[in-house]
Amino acid sequence: MKLLSAILITLCFFATASYSSLRKVQPEKSVTSVPYVTTKKTVAADEFSGNSANGDDKRNYTSGRYGLMIGSTFAGWLHSFSGGEASTDVVTEKTGADQTKQKHIGDVKYSPISFACGSGMSKDFYQWIKDLCENKNSRKDGAVIVTDATFKEKERTAFTKGLLTEVVFPALDASSKDAAKMTIKIKPEVTQHQKNDGMIYTNDPSHKQWNSANFRLKINGLDHACMKVSKIDAITIKQKTISGSSGERMPANVEVSNLVITLPESEAQDFMQWQTDIVKQKNNGPKKDGTLEYLDKDAQTTLFTLNFRNLGIFKITPVKSATGAKWITVEMYNESIKFDAPGAGW
Repeated sequence: MKLLSAILITLCFFATASYSSLRKVQPEKSVTSVPYVTTKKTVAADEFSGNSANGDDKRNYTSGRYGLMIGSTFAGWLHSFSGGEASTDVVTEKTGADQTKQKHIGDVKYSPISFACGSGMSKDFYQWIKDLCENKNSRKDGAVIVTDATFKEKERTAFTKGLLTEVVFPALDASSKDAAKMTIKIKPEVTQHQKNDGMIYTNDPSHKQWNSANFRLKINGLDHACMKVSKIDAITIKQKTISGSSGERMPANVEVSNLVITLPESEAQDFMQWQTDIVKQKNNGPKKDGTLEYLDKDAQTTLFTLNFRNLGIFKITPVKSATGAKWITVEMYNESIKFDAPGAGW
């Protein structure tokens, strides 16, 4: 019995020694925690190189582009896009005999589709803006598509009977180096989100580039003063809507924001005289027509024009300047506006 105990003790000793030596021979593994990082960048169609950052062929279409369809025709690339979601209100009925409030969903509503675009859109798109200014109330079917990095369509938000309800032309500044873009809102009657593995669209950067520093303002009888204008506020054109008999939104009148400009006080004598004439004559004060031209980055081509009818000056305000220079802002209402795109569109 003593002999058997001695044998067992000896075996345990050697097993423990072997395990210890194994631990010394095999090094411990080191694990480094690497954070997961994603990046998302929106690029213009003429800036996209088509190559992934790490050189492989795997793409994620969040690095692709948005594009606009009018009907079944491609109408141009967009800088950004949002909206078009469906939602409903929750309706609460009166409390019943069992004191329980019954709830159900109400009518389906669709949020406005909003996007920003530049001077590379189709003539059909710019005609839609022209129709808005002329209160022609044209509705269109279409879609906003989402492509992958190779410009192949992956999904779309389709809309039915879209009404163009707002166009915002960008603020202008003679000292700016920024690219200019307009923002658009469309009120759809119905939207539908669709997955798609469809056609590949062409990346065409051949359109004229639009810069917010290049513009030309003309107001009848104020040619010299208009040449000294350094800034013009954003101009908004809105299609007002009312509820129809079946609850749909129907177009009403078109509203245009005021024309607000900034220029040196020393060059504003003609505007001051105009205001004086209007104050003296009140409702019979002189009104003027004018034109604002949005030029390309070389200031050679007129991309867009806004034609103002019956401008009326109603406010002149001094502007504080850090350099001590004296500037003023001039605010004018206008009774109607027309839009054209002589140098843009394809």
